[in-house]
Amino acid sequence: YRDGDAMMAVHIEADPTFDAGNPELVFEGEYADSFGARTYDVSRDGELFLMMKEVEDTSATPQIVIVQNWFEELRRLTE
Repeated sequence: YRDGDAMMAVHIEADPTFDAGNPELVFEGEYADSFGARTYDVSRDGELFLMMKEVEDTSATPQIVIVQNWFEELRRLTE
């Protein structure tokens, strides 16, 4: 979870009873905050984070790059 600019983690045990450990700092940084909406995601194994950052240069035109069939491109590049 986020606490200001800090990304925090809490170890949780659910069996036999619920027990939450102490919060631990994972990392800190200035990332986007969307007024209650979650602006990050975490991989299932908890090893990777996807974080959104605010655009610093507001005069630049925003761009989104979509890569289709990226497995085929990966195969081509690794052959």
